[in-house]
Amino acid sequence: MSKKPKVIPPSTKPKTNPGTYSVMLTGYTKPQFAHNAGKAGKAPIWRFDYWAVDNPKIVKAFQIEMDLDVCKKKNEKDQSFYMNELAKEGVKSLEKDAKTVNVVSVWKE
Repeated sequence: MSKKPKVIPPSTKPKTNPGTYSVMLTGYTKPQFAHNAGKAGKAPIWRFDYWAVDNPKIVKAFQIEMDLDVCKKKNEKDQSFYMNELAKEGVKSLEKDAKTVNVVSVWKE
């Protein structure tokens, strides 16, 4: 006969991934990329949601305005990579305990 597992009450349950966050693109203004922004006369703004992996029910958000001087000569893939890197840094600047930030790429309109 096997032993019963020891149940840890929620208040004393250790965090499994302290300092680990996920960030996901959840929206953007038109135009989405820098090469179309000159015609539109405004820089794209991307909206990101983020959450602690240990507590995914609390979702926070922030926006990043694309730097056209940096992005206008990059292709769309490189612009996306650049914005994702900025999003990781954004989470780290907003959450002082953030050690690891992972970009989640699943988003549906």
